[in-house]
Amino acid sequence: MMPETLRCAALIGAFSLVPTLGAAQTQPGLMCQSIADVAVTVMENRQQAVPEQAMLELVSRGEGTDNVFRALVAEAYAQPIEPDAEGRRAVIRAFRATIEASCLKAVRGIA
Repeated sequence: MMPETLRCAALIGAFSLVPTLGAAQTQPGLMCQSIADVAVTVMENRQQAVPEQAMLELVSRGEGTDNVFRALVAEAYAQPIEPDAEGRRAVIRAFRATIEASCLKAVRGIA
């Protein structure tokens, strides 16, 4: 189990990978992959029982990405914590796939 401070640091590092919206118009796949990577980190934290409020406190560290982050946290924390490692891995994979697919659909609608 990763200590909470390391999980939070990993989240901040992953979130810094999210490109700007302008890049979404030229590279929607890359932006959505980055958001999906952040989604994985958010769900990993959820499955490790990191408090939702602790996750939301990270929002003030972001720049212009607060709404995306808040939406990811809300979606992840709507899911229950799985009781075993395989269940946690499955919910993390499914969450990533859902977020990436939703992102691609939304970005393609913009472009």
